[in-house]
Amino acid sequence: MWLQTSNDILSNRRGSPTLAQAEFRILFEGKNSPFVNNMKTFDHRRPIRNKQGDKIGEHLSPTFRVTTRVLGGTFGLDSTRRLVVGLEPDDMISFRPEGTRQRIIAKAHELYQSLLVSRALRLQLERARQRKAKLALVRAQRRQQAADRRFKRSLA
Repeated sequence: MWLQTSNDILSNRRGSPTLAQAEFRILFEGKNSPFVNNMKTFDHRRPIRNKQGDKIGEHLSPTFRVTTRVLGGTFGLDSTRRLVVGLEPDDMISFRPEGTRQRIIAKAHELYQSLLVSRALRLQLERARQRKAKLALVRAQRRQQAADRRFKRSLA
């Protein structure tokens, strides 16, 4: 029969896996799978102890880091402070000026999405500026040509 099903294509007649099936299993099954959550995380676990000092559980502690530069002049009273960035449980990212409690929290995927939108808008604005500069150049050339025509007519 000339029609083959997908199972016939992926396996040979004896039923043993083909090279494509073996590669699929290597890539998407086991410890190398992109679907397995075996990546390093930035949080660390602290033990929870009772009064006797026995470990009764673990607590996820967020990781905080301080930036190397101060915020700068556009941040008012916080312009001389560095920024503290925290990676917290449940994929949350927190920001606060160093030495304050003014914390701003965002979900990591929402922050990533807003950064992508910001980059897209910035690129769109840059392209619009380039088009505007090109149009201004064309208009200047047309004005010059019109002035030359008027000058030639005045001489004639």
